[in-house]
Amino acid sequence: MYPALSGQHAEYTISTLQAFASGDRTNSPNNLMGDIASKMSDQDMEAVANYVLGLN
Repeated sequence: MYPALSGQHAEYTISTLQAFASGDRTNSPNNLMGDIASKMSDQDMEAVANYVLGLN
């Protein structure tokens, strides 16, 4: 049900998190990602994006 994230480009992850936070993207079940992303700072989003990039 959920997409694989390992190795995803950081820029894509950040822009996707920003879209969920702003409500521009709403395709998450029960708006789960919107709820999470709206509570994240820019630094949080960058940290998650860099973590995801490094997953193998």
